[in-house]
Amino acid sequence: MNTNYEPKLPKAFNCYLDNADIVDELSDRDAGRLWKSLFYFAKTGETPDFPNSKIKIAYLYMAGQLERDFEKYRNRCLRNWENAQKLRKDAD
Repeated sequence: MNTNYEPKLPKAFNCYLDNADIVDELSDRDAGRLWKSLFYFAKTGETPDFPNSKIKIAYLYMAGQLERDFEKYRNRCLRNWENAQKLRKDAD
């Protein structure tokens, strides 16, 4: 069985409503920077530099949830791939 499977990045990420209180504490400009940093993290896995600690604190909290969600996604993709490999093997 081929074990060289690497799941792709998800095409989306969840925005949790309980994060609204955090975002509401930021200025519109800082909230925009926060969202841009979350998109950057989702695409690259890298943490950007931040102009102030308020944005960084909000980012760390929200990026942690993204990491957990992405890990669940990767695990689900891997399980699906393993199940497909088993079905192929059984079909042969």
